[in-house]
Amino acid sequence: MKVVKEKKSKSQGRRVRRARVRNILHETLESWLVEEKGMEAGEGQFFH
Repeated sequence: MKVVKEKKSKSQGRRVRRARVRNILHETLESWLVEEKGMEAGEGQFFH
């Protein structure tokens, strides 16, 4: 008997991956701004 795995649509997987990358980039950018520009965390609201 063959086990059939439930398939996720490609676009769904891509969307999740993109969101993950965006979060990582956002955190990196925000921490860079805090360090380099002396901004307070959360001041970078223009990214949201």
